Amino acid sequence: MKKIIAILGVVVILVAVPLTVFILQQQTQTRIGAAKATTMSLTGPSSITVDQQFDITITISPREPNAISFIKLTLTYDGTKLQPVGSGLSPISLGTDRELITLETAKFNASCTDPVCPLTMTLSIGADPNKAIRTTTTVAKATFKALSPTTAGAQTQITANGTQLLSLGAADQVSENVLSSDPSPVRLTISGAAVSPTQSPTAGPTQGAPTPTPRSSGSSTAPGVPQAGTQATPTPTLVSCSSLSASTTRGPSPLTLTLTTTGSGQNNISRIVFNFGDTTVQTVTSGGGIGSRNINLQQQHTYANPGVYTATATFTDDAGNVSNPTSCSQTITVTSADGSTPQGSTIPPTGSTTALLAGVAAAAIVIIGAAVMFGL
Repeated sequence: MKKIIAILGVVVILVAVPLTVFILQQQTQTRIGAAKATTMSLTGPSSITVDQQFDITITISPREPNAISFIKLTLTYDGTKLQPVGSGLSPISLGTDRELITLETAKFNASCTDPVCPLTMTLSIGADPNKAIRTTTTVAKATFKALSPTTAGAQTQITANGTQLLSLGAADQVSENVLSSDPSPVRLTISGAAVSPTQSPTAGPTQGAPTPTPRSSGSSTAPGVPQAGTQATPTPTLVSCSSLSASTTRGPSPLTLTLTTTGSGQNNISRIVFNFGDTTVQTVTSGGGIGSRNINLQQQHTYANPGVYTATATFTDDAGNVSNPTSCSQTITVTSADGSTPQGSTIPPTGSTTALLAGVAAAAIVIIGAAVMFGL
């Protein structure tokens, strides 16, 4: 009888130990993903005039368990409509004892005339974790100047797609973005006559040169404006991006995929700008029908880090007309190398059930082990 009890005890232990280990591994696995509990908002005007300067404020709103320690801002704007002023982006003081440290100063191309131009800056709280941002805080300000008017019924926009926020929260991974989603863009209507991005104060008109009529709804752009920035009363239908699809929209990092975009225009299309949503912007000027009125273009890209990204494609024709950047977009989800999703929603609301099961299994092992000892 003692031998039977001993054998049964060994069998139960052999089953219970792997079961306990498995349950504990599952509990640990559910805690791997960072909780994406932080939102971000952009605030700015909705209507401005050409040559007017204006500010866009960037505010983050962390919720438990996030504690923001690192901010990589990535704004995009239409270089034919807007131009950054001064440094472009600057941090906002959080108080004498909580100044944000600029790890990477604002970067942008002042001569960019693409429909999608990037403006980036990287900030940190420094080495003191007690300075982490845990409440709604305005962290930075972007300053722009309007260069040319938007067409009737259309708007230009400033986006923050691709921004990264890292957290010191106990359940958060060090390198995982905790921004829950891309913020809504600032949409602008611009009125007035176009100006050159490098225009200096105007003296009198040159002898014999025609004098332009400013702020006339039907007038052409001012002399000296680069062709890429001119907008001589086109309609929004002159060039359009019809679709943007991906060979795959989900996979582990590094994720390599191919984007395919189609579209057409009344004039020949001269370039296509891909914004992959991960701070990478690529301008394509050949292949896929570029140089004609119909486009079917493929572009490959690799996403190195886990996250949820919004890729867009924007068309420009040889007359300077630009498609709506929001008309062609595709959401790409890049998971961790083990296949786990970067979304915080995958973390179970509680861990008490798995902990209880693990405790029961451990108690069963102890009881059976004691029974075997007494039985022998």
